Amino acid sequence: MIWLSEKGVKIKVYAHGYGESDFLPAPLPDKATLKSFIRSNEL
Repeated sequence: MIWLSEKGVKIKVYAHGYGESDFLPAPLPDKATLKSFIRSNEL
């Protein structure tokens, strides 16, 4: 799940009973930074 808000981007990843979350504060990043943030939180 990915939430976009005025405060930043929050990501929550669930897999096999395990959850991982992270937050990237505002201002919203460029496309490359956002992709890197999502990939760094993959399970």
